[in-house]
Amino acid sequence: MGSPFVEKGVSPRITPPVDVTSSCDPVYTERHRGIPIFVLSCFRFCCQITAVIAIVMAMNDLPKIKRGTMDPRGEYLTTTGLVLAVVTLILTLHADRVFGG
Repeated sequence: MGSPFVEKGVSPRITPPVDVTSSCDPVYTERHRGIPIFVLSCFRFCCQITAVIAIVMAMNDLPKIKRGTMDPRGEYLTTTGLVLAVVTLILTLHADRVFGG
């Protein structure tokens, strides 16, 4: 008498095939745009419009990341780019007002 968990006629040494095409990773409908947002916020010294574009992109992407429709791996870059763009835009606008530039 063999093991009660082995079907009759099936060798216990044979393992069933594994489906390698299936993945446990969740599928996101959109890729993150953390790197472009961060880069645009870094170019803010050339032109304030890049900071505004970075702010708009980040404000659109962060809710999508929170909902789970966008890849969350870019959340930190997106948040960093947003903060950097807002701070420097405020400083630039303040300096323009103070120094009349």
